[in-house]
Amino acid sequence: MTFENTLSAFLPVYILVGGIILLLLSDIFVKRRGVSFGLTVVTLFSSILGVYAYDGVLPGDSNFLFGVFYRNFATLMLIGSIFVAFLIYYEFADDWISWDLGVVYTLMLLSNAGGLLVASAQNLIPLYIGFELMAIPNYGMVAYKSKERGASEAAMKIFLLGALATSLTLFGISLLYGVTGSLAFDTVIASIISDTSALKLLASVLLISGVSFKLGLIPFHWWISDVYSGAPISIVSFMAASTKVIGFAFAFQLFLNAVPSWSDSWVVGFGFLAGITMIIGNALGSIQKRVMRIMAYSSIAQAGS
Repeated sequence: MTFENTLSAFLPVYILVGGIILLLLSDIFVKRRGVSFGLTVVTLFSSILGVYAYDGVLPGDSNFLFGVFYRNFATLMLIGSIFVAFLIYYEFADDWISWDLGVVYTLMLLSNAGGLLVASAQNLIPLYIGFELMAIPNYGMVAYKSKERGASEAAMKIFLLGALATSLTLFGISLLYGVTGSLAFDTVIASIISDTSALKLLASVLLISGVSFKLGLIPFHWWISDVYSGAPISIVSFMAASTKVIGFAFAFQLFLNAVPSWSDSWVVGFGFLAGITMIIGNALGSIQKRVMRIMAYSSIAQAGS
């Protein structure tokens, strides 16, 4: 592995980190939302170009794969974030916190950096770290308008339920490591676990539950309606677009790439959750009286489909 290969492969992440540093400095010395907005858009656009700087596996390192899967999900996430940057700029144009937009832009870039790790990971450790790095900044973004009760309540609920989902996912991953002694995406994990039906079922349930929370599948959907009602619309848009894209990337990485032979377990599990999510999501949405709650349950139903 050479420095040039590593630099090219992780160039989008380095660009995002550089953008975060510049945003923090501009917040200290400039305090103009136009500067923060411009830095964010330039950083995200540069990251999109950086995604195509390297193709394949790093020599001597099989923990990351920079292929078609990575490029497609990374590009969708970053393009969605550019649109959200515009929404944030205009939504907070006349708000008392408009001067401090560098904070929310920094959190958004940090979340994108985690998403890039998820899309490229070929090992459960960087996959999990990237997933949490993507999710945790969302809690702060939801609570951005901290003086509003709805935002604070939504942030507390997503934080507590997110901690539960994280523990379930991590427990499921630990079961894989406990049996195989390996966390790499290869056929060894699937072949060993497939001979232990009870452990296979338990790990499947835990991992499906953790992933379902991020995707907003019923019955792991309770945070969505509160977030849609309490958080700023631009932040909701980020979670409904970029964050959900990486949520699906995480699910595909975990169940299609890491343990593909488990299809008899996870296909049935996700099929059942998708069915009840579409039915109950549309049913609950039809009785809502507030527009944002209708949109929330519409998002839940769409996740199931």
